[in-house]
Amino acid sequence: MCLVVLAACGNVSKQKPDAAVIVDAPPDAFDCTGHEPDGSFTFAPMVPGLHEVTTFTATTPGLSYAWTFPSGSPGASAALAPMVSWANAGQYNVSLSVSDGNHCMATTSQMVQVESCAPAIPGPAAFDQMTGGHANAGIAIVPSRATTLTSFTVMNQSMADTINLTDSAGTILQTLAIPAGTPAYQAVVSWPLASGTTYHLVTQLPSNGRWTSAPPYPVAGSSLSVTAGWMDGASQTAYWFSFLNLVTCP
Repeated sequence: MCLVVLAACGNVSKQKPDAAVIVDAPPDAFDCTGHEPDGSFTFAPMVPGLHEVTTFTATTPGLSYAWTFPSGSPGASAALAPMVSWANAGQYNVSLSVSDGNHCMATTSQMVQVESCAPAIPGPAAFDQMTGGHANAGIAIVPSRATTLTSFTVMNQSMADTINLTDSAGTILQTLAIPAGTPAYQAVVSWPLASGTTYHLVTQLPSNGRWTSAPPYPVAGSSLSVTAGWMDGASQTAYWFSFLNLVTCP
């Protein structure tokens, strides 16, 4: 390379050798055609309820992630597997954009249906009849937010009975008479529950007591937890009595 120096006067030019200067040429852009990263994702539960935490998981680790969750909490994330909840029912178009080390990008969207009611707490699959029976046998429940108990199933051995919702002191707050003839009675109610308050959901008659070994307590849903079995005025940590499929709304 030569440096050209123009004289201050006249039009004489002189050339002076100079050290070589090497300039790196800009790299050719990577052609992403056919090399796009996998932007797909999964989520569970597939149909979340209000305030229920839903986990979204990108299929491919090691990428850069940009999630958007319309009306969700949070509304955006850069994590591989963010956890999100919604306060209002509806359909939400969740999208994920990913990019890799070559700056190749891909975007995927899926519609998420958020239901107005929380998913049911299923309870045990089977119950046994109690020897001798116990009056006021059931479960202790605690809502994590203000909500309404809207339905549940009672394993009542096809007998008539009265179902009571009581406070922790045993004061009856709500009551429901159920007829004979249905071994698993589907109760539809509208019983308001205050956040953080302990309630007992019990069958009144001792002849209807049914039980099974309990799963580890608490058994928690998105808005309600079953914290113990309840019998003869005392917490029963080893048994679950009679009630299952508890649903709360909203």
